[in-house]
Amino acid sequence: MVEKMKNFKNWGRGVALASSTLALGSALAVSSSISSAQAATILGGITIVGGATIGNVTDPSPVNDTISFTAPFTTVPPATGILSGLIANSISTINLTRAGAASGTSTPYSATIGEPFISFSDGSVFVANNPADATRTFDVGPLGNNVIYNLPQLQGGFFSSSGDFLAQGLFSATRIGGNGADAGFSFNLSVSNVGIGQPVPEPATTGALAALGIGALFTNNVVKKKKVKINA
Repeated sequence: MVEKMKNFKNWGRGVALASSTLALGSALAVSSSISSAQAATILGGITIVGGATIGNVTDPSPVNDTISFTAPFTTVPPATGILSGLIANSISTINLTRAGAASGTSTPYSATIGEPFISFSDGSVFVANNPADATRTFDVGPLGNNVIYNLPQLQGGFFSSSGDFLAQGLFSATRIGGNGADAGFSFNLSVSNVGIGQPVPEPATTGALAALGIGALFTNNVVKKKKVKINA
């Protein structure tokens, strides 16, 4: 499973490389490729709630912080599609590093998340892409310090119990925190098939893309040489 999840992370780099190579071809080819890649089908969605513990609730914007989660977790019905009937068994710790200066009560953070991020009751897992953007909000209320973290958009992959890639995942945490160290959270996860196929491009496909780009570069060079001869 670990090897397959590593391959998923390399997929993003592979797609970026392929896109760069296609740029050497025609703009039309690039546009067509992007359009097909963005076609997506939602395969399921789930909302998970539970308890969380924030490491530092005394400083407005600490350099480092952690958020840990303790079972049991609850699935808020209805979970849909391939996520139907699932319950989160464990959720990995989120490690946070301050990424900029505070603006009012809010501070930007970079979040690094353990693998897998969420393990489900059937053995399937959600693996998050690292790092991710997060925001910490801090204010002092009548009952103590209020600390809230949110991760507006976290991408990753959804894998079966055997480590097979099932779908891309889009995760959001609109609220992690509350009053004091013991806090609550609400997570939303949706999974989709983006229409690209296997997460790791086949060698033959990568080679074909490279050939297309090189061919376009060669054609451009020939045209330039012909123009020189005509001008001469």
